[in-house]
Amino acid sequence: MQLIIQVLFTFLKFLPDKKVTFGKSVIAALTLNATKFANLPFTVIALQALNDALGVAQTNVLSGSNASMTALNAAKKAWNNAFKLTGKYVNFIANGDAALILEGGFNHTKLESSPHVLPLIMERLTLLASMVKGFFKATVKTDSNVDMYVFIAAPETVVITQADDTLIITVGSISTYVKINSTHTVNFYNLSNVKYNVSSFGVNNIGNGPIGPSTDITPRG
Repeated sequence: MQLIIQVLFTFLKFLPDKKVTFGKSVIAALTLNATKFANLPFTVIALQALNDALGVAQTNVLSGSNASMTALNAAKKAWNNAFKLTGKYVNFIANGDAALILEGGFNHTKLESSPHVLPLIMERLTLLASMVKGFFKATVKTDSNVDMYVFIAAPETVVITQADDTLIITVGSISTYVKINSTHTVNFYNLSNVKYNVSSFGVNNIGNGPIGPSTDITPRG
């Protein structure tokens, strides 16, 4: 299985205080490596202003007023937009180079790995082999910002990429799109004009639920 290394966008789900801390590290990294990221969609000064504004809004919301909550939501939206676009720019410049992604201040979708160990989406993937045929155990570092974990085992000829909240599994010229969500509705974007078989799979608090309804759909070209 081949994993194309990209920027990890889990920071978009951080709580405001963690966003501010993360933003400071990104700004510091981009300042240090300014020549490598010369055409940022938002200047470092603009990112600093948005990061500061979010910090102030987070402090002000302690007053409990409706106005302060509205201001916090607006500050989060502006922060998310700026740092998401910045992450995409770093992703473009890095072009799969994990070290360059880190120099841009972002985490990436593959950290440490070794030959014959599955690539990872989350941090610190650990595999435990077994004498039982066809069995192994996979564990990742826990993250308080993660609601669900997805583990994928695939042959090395399979290419897996991540685009925001979508995992794209490609074999040859055929791609399968996987979305994991805590709600019962998801949106698919920018798909090819071919027929897709769409299925859902639910997990309850007891164990795996059944595969849900399956149907065909062809997006407009």
